[in-house]
Amino acid sequence: KGKMKLYYFNVEGRAEPIKSILKHFKMDHEFIGITGEEWAKLKETDKFDFKQMPGLELPSGQMLVQTKAIMDYLGTICKTISDDPLEKYEITWWYAGCEDLMAKIVKFSYDNPPPEYVKQQLDMFEKVHVPHYLSSFEGKIAKLENKNYLVGGTLTNADFFLAGYWKMWTVLYAKSVGHIFEEQLKSYPLLSAYLEKKFKE
Repeated sequence: KGKMKLYYFNVEGRAEPIKSILKHFKMDHEFIGITGEEWAKLKETDKFDFKQMPGLELPSGQMLVQTKAIMDYLGTICKTISDDPLEKYEITWWYAGCEDLMAKIVKFSYDNPPPEYVKQQLDMFEKVHVPHYLSSFEGKIAKLENKNYLVGGTLTNADFFLAGYWKMWTVLYAKSVGHIFEEQLKSYPLLSAYLEKKFKE
């Protein structure tokens, strides 16, 4: 018993799936927004493993880190991780696909790379990477009997992963790649319908 504390920057980032599952299941928690200055000081302590956020502090004081690991913990409590090995694979498939695509964005979003490199990577991102992943997402949804949920016809961590990452891509990265996602989504009606429903819930 007691309140959990979720630590992250005040942006729509890798904490989004965690925020969503905590909110959906009305789990007692507090969001603690961290500024860049505060994070610089926190990184000098041993509070966060790997010196990374998001971090979920349990009432016991134990700090959990890494989005996937935290979601596995919460999913076990909330029964949003299947006991079926194949369904468990499918849930991780969605997370890994989202994280792979995220890695493509990170390549040209930090450390002030040369403008020509950014232009080259953005072009590749728009013409190759986004269609590659969105078509895979669309194909996976097309095979589902119940298209309201991504795995097993019921709410799982996969639903929180996709909605959370999509919000990150279109809000946090709105100026760089958000328009690419929004424009290309029009070509994937099943994915579009799924996300539209999820963001109305």
